[in-house]
Amino acid sequence: MRILAAVGVFLSHVHTPDSVWAPVRTFMAAGYNGVTLFFVLSGFVLAWNYGERLSRPSVQGLRSFAVARLARIYPLYLLALLFAASPAFFVGGVTRDLWLHVFALQAWHPDVFQAFAYNGPGWSIGIEFFLYGCFPILMPVMARLRHRPVALVYLAVGVGAAMALLSWWFVATGRADLPTTDPDSAHRWLYRTPLSRLGDFVVGMACALFIQARPQLPARIGVRAQVLGSASIVAFMAWPRVLFTAWSWDVACMVPAALLLWGLGAAPGSGLARLLRTPVMVLLGEASFAFYLFHVPMLQRLAYTGVDTVPGWMFATAMQFVVITLVAVGAHVLVERPAQRWLRRVLDRRPRQQVAAADGPLAPMPEPLNASPVSAAPGQ
Repeated sequence: MRILAAVGVFLSHVHTPDSVWAPVRTFMAAGYNGVTLFFVLSGFVLAWNYGERLSRPSVQGLRSFAVARLARIYPLYLLALLFAASPAFFVGGVTRDLWLHVFALQAWHPDVFQAFAYNGPGWSIGIEFFLYGCFPILMPVMARLRHRPVALVYLAVGVGAAMALLSWWFVATGRADLPTTDPDSAHRWLYRTPLSRLGDFVVGMACALFIQARPQLPARIGVRAQVLGSASIVAFMAWPRVLFTAWSWDVACMVPAALLLWGLGAAPGSGLARLLRTPVMVLLGEASFAFYLFHVPMLQRLAYTGVDTVPGWMFATAMQFVVITLVAVGAHVLVERPAQRWLRRVLDRRPRQQVAAADGPLAPMPEPLNASPVSAAPGQ
């Protein structure tokens, strides 16, 4: 799923001429919804892989978790930041605020231009670190609901209702109409503020725990959830009246994303899940973090002008996608995975055999942006 979310973010940053069909332009501009999917997926995968180990956290377990998360994200994040900021080094455009980005704190900054400086998608990494820090606190509490699936449903519905109510408040007070550059805007508080993304994360955790609590559900129910969830995401993204609204910054994608991920987990061998399990999709999913981090600076270097015909635009965009994908796969194989293994073996105090086993082919699926998954400001 991560590569599909990352491609959505990529499409939102692609130059789209006016000659392109309006619904397609709307759908592409709404690619920032991939951010919400990333955060829901992050909670889902962490709860799935670490729920048992961190339901009663130990000092060693917390240390191993922290090392694994740092090794998973930080090396490639720093490499992408250096790559994106390299032109600024040559022209003297680097400011002292660069340290906010080095330590992935830019998402907390009220200025959207500072939050999205250097490498725009990097803002979501700071949110991921925040969510990682919250996970060991949330997991022991939610573990008490592990065998109460109805309570997990109520929790997920309650979080979704709370985010919907908050979105309505921004609309009712007129703050939803403030430009994205305004520190009081819905864009800041619903889209790029770490605290507001806790809702996505908790909903993802609840979905994973619900599947573990009710593994006997028929596969056909999961397939229907996959269809309904994915169709709802596409419909919201193609609906012009939702684009760049308070609803679109989070809740419009949170609910169908949770439904989609629950369906994939409940029926992992059927429907859309069967396509996502193919070797090509698995490889692209593993490289999606690199794709996400490098796509904006690569688009800046691969920018094209004067292509206003639809066929020419499609060809140029396809070439951009191919080049960025190749760079992402190379970065994943040559940098991301080796750096992850090295850091875990150096910093993790568990026996080397355990760390090596965790890095092997049977290791739990690495969580998404990963954020995942995520984008720069609309139109940036």
